[in-house]
Amino acid sequence: MSVTLVNNQHQGSQGASCSALKNYCAGAVALCLLALATAWVRCSLLDSTLIFNPADYGVYRGTGVAVLSGADFYSQNITGVYVPQGLPFVYTPFTALLLIPLVWLPEPLGIGVWTFLNCLALGILLLLSLIYVRPHLTGVRLAAALSVTYLFALPLNVVAQHLIFGQINLLLVSLCLIDMVRPQTRYLPRGVLIGLAAGIKLTPALFILFFWVSGRLRPALTATATALATVVLGFLLLPEPSSTYFGSKLSGLENVVDLGTNFATSGNSSLQGVAERWVGTHSLLLLAPLLLAIVAIAFSQAHRELACGDGFAAAAVLGCATCLLSPVSWLHHWVWVIPTLAVLVTRGRAARALAIIWALACLAQLTDLGDLAAHAGWPVIPVEIMRSSLVLLALLAMVVLYLPPQRKAHRDQLPARHRRPAL
Repeated sequence: MSVTLVNNQHQGSQGASCSALKNYCAGAVALCLLALATAWVRCSLLDSTLIFNPADYGVYRGTGVAVLSGADFYSQNITGVYVPQGLPFVYTPFTALLLIPLVWLPEPLGIGVWTFLNCLALGILLLLSLIYVRPHLTGVRLAAALSVTYLFALPLNVVAQHLIFGQINLLLVSLCLIDMVRPQTRYLPRGVLIGLAAGIKLTPALFILFFWVSGRLRPALTATATALATVVLGFLLLPEPSSTYFGSKLSGLENVVDLGTNFATSGNSSLQGVAERWVGTHSLLLLAPLLLAIVAIAFSQAHRELACGDGFAAAAVLGCATCLLSPVSWLHHWVWVIPTLAVLVTRGRAARALAIIWALACLAQLTDLGDLAAHAGWPVIPVEIMRSSLVLLALLAMVVLYLPPQRKAHRDQLPARHRRPAL
């Protein structure tokens, strides 16, 4: 009897492993095909530079050129084929080191490779979201669902602008989300990927702060050590740029990121950007109570989600908070919308309705429609609501997710694969 039970358990575990392998293979094949197709289309549109100009990719590649030539890439704008007017490089010296391989590729090929990597990251976000919402999808059905959601996600304003400009945020969001949902392993402790993301761009450091505040010491120490290692590596290989960045540059980064005059434009979908548009100031003294309230709600909600084993929802909440709290959050920074929509559709009618509204707002390019409405002479209130739709919907999502009934309903329905031990 006991032997039979052991054999059945062994066969069950083998079946689960085969099913997981089938999911991974189906998802991987679909991801690669979709990413290759998108990269090919992206490269075919390179001649239409007025609309499809990969300016951010141009900055990244130009920074790699500056590193190899020994030029100071913080004291002047980076120029190139796709950035003739020049744009500043605002990431860490460690990021500059990672961008060197782009120099070794011809620009059209480099853009294709960069787009492919970003599309893979987008596919990973969508795959994790699908598994979160529909954990029983397998094989061909999972690949088909991934293809449909991928095609739906491409025209979302947060994704379309990301791919057009050749941004980096999809890769960073993938690192953070994977780190929060993957099983703990001896060889890759939890916190390494988040620390790496924070070493590339500062905003994921909110995840590290959350680990410390919530008493999760092991991932906090791991993430902090990883982020500090990126800083040390930057100082070792690029001592002067590192001194500049962590000395004078970091304190005035907000004024560089907003490109001088664009802080109050509809493209800056942060709380401070909305405040500048609505009341003419983004003073931290004025906004401090609201910013602290967002931190408190995000940390409390993420802690509760992790307590019931839902690292996916915790990551989505913290990711939305980073976009709200950052002084400058361009539309392409808001790719955290994707996992947040997945969480919302699992949390009851009100949350599902909000997810539909948010998705439609992104599909309709509502922030840009607000600019068009302003030029057409519409009243100020509807214009500013459209321009600030990302921020308003994100705030509403955080409130809806924080409501006790929504949390309880989801805990009762959460698939076993998501109920992992708390960090």
